[in-house]
Amino acid sequence: MTTKSILRELFSSNDSVKKKFQAEYGALLSQFAQGYLCAFDELKSFKRDKNDPRHASIEMFLLAAFNSILISTKLLILGLLVPAGNLMRHFAEAIAIAILCSSKHLDIHDRVRKESKTFPYHDALKILSKPNTVKLLQLDSKGVEQNKNVNKLYDKYSHASVFSLSSFYDFGKSNKPTLGVFFDEGKRFAYEKELKGRLSACILLQNAIEISREIVQRETKHSRLRSLRPNPERGS
Repeated sequence: MTTKSILRELFSSNDSVKKKFQAEYGALLSQFAQGYLCAFDELKSFKRDKNDPRHASIEMFLLAAFNSILISTKLLILGLLVPAGNLMRHFAEAIAIAILCSSKHLDIHDRVRKESKTFPYHDALKILSKPNTVKLLQLDSKGVEQNKNVNKLYDKYSHASVFSLSSFYDFGKSNKPTLGVFFDEGKRFAYEKELKGRLSACILLQNAIEISREIVQRETKHSRLRSLRPNPERGS
């Protein structure tokens, strides 16, 4: 190893690894692109009020989820399972916060704005899965649990563990620890499983956008109905 070889690794385009992934999993990657686009089209249908900071927060957290899953998949096709998984935790938490910010009946949006540096973002999924929250937001408990499970999976394997050590061990070609980016023939099953998981995540993201929009529309409609009710204290 030399300084030149280190710099070469840092600035390498890694085209050979990407081409290997494309050759092996081109169909799955195309499905991911289609699912990602469908979810993004759903986001464009979210007609937000530009003057409402709540709407802006919802959109930004949803965009954070889009960015996380995109970059996560880019890392995955470089064979970087652990950092790719870390971003899927960001993905699941961003979705949860977007949904929580959607309701005026929760204090989450106000807390996020006031406590931007100290808000327990890592607890977003726990807050979302509370029975009272599920009931208030009229959520599908199974869908909430699915998003929670995504976070559980990657949280478990995001620490320095025996599993994370195996991420840079080449089980296929050299059968030894290998630093940097490489396609591991021995991890084919893991690569395929992770890519299929991204397809499910795109559906989860699309559903989250629909849920956020429905909550906003439902509460806005309810607020308008209340404003149209006659005030008994007013004179005729």
